[in-house]
Amino acid sequence: MVATLIDSVGLIADAALHGFILLAGTYYLLTDGSRLVRWFLDNFDESGIVESYALSVDDELSSILFGNILNAFVTGIIGILVFSGYNLIAPGAVKVPFAPLVGALTGAGSLIPVVGMKIVYLPVGAILAVAAIASGQPGAFGFVILFLVLAFVVVDTIPDFLIRPYVSGNRTHVGLLMFAYILGPIVFGFYGIFLGPILLVFVAQFFRTIAPYVLTGRHPHHQSDFSDY
Repeated sequence: MVATLIDSVGLIADAALHGFILLAGTYYLLTDGSRLVRWFLDNFDESGIVESYALSVDDELSSILFGNILNAFVTGIIGILVFSGYNLIAPGAVKVPFAPLVGALTGAGSLIPVVGMKIVYLPVGAILAVAAIASGQPGAFGFVILFLVLAFVVVDTIPDFLIRPYVSGNRTHVGLLMFAYILGPIVFGFYGIFLGPILLVFVAQFFRTIAPYVLTGRHPHHQSDFSDY
């Protein structure tokens, strides 16, 4: 009992300490971050190349973050249409309950790393499977399989691999971005869906901004892109 109480207090204290550090760091970055950046650039970036690199990375990451949110919105619309259309042909026992809500939740679930929207449609599929068995209708279970196929292929796979790369990033190559979204979770696990594109942007902007300056000694006024060729 005492050991459990001590462990609980230690866990709460550790969480409180991490929370305080996070809030304090965020506060001082918001209030003094611009002055710290200006001091660093004034003292260590006489050429201005580091500032150009930082600005290009910031712009591209902002675009990718917006792209993730837009992809979630588009995926939610697709989910609403697909699940509502499924309900038009499915027997009453295996209709998706609150299909528009489930479709919207799949869009929000696409923002969750690794598991993504599977956290929404797999439990719904399990509920429909139980309902199909309970109904005693031989063909009902086939509609459950149809629901899972539609959810995985049309709602999950197509938007994630085809739509997300096109709405994410302004200058990052679509193919590279698609591979970053695919390989990121494989290499880095839970955080890979975000860390993969972030690392890609850092590397891509390095070769667009820093590398030409190091090789030629001239500030790259025009940064070439794949679309230029």
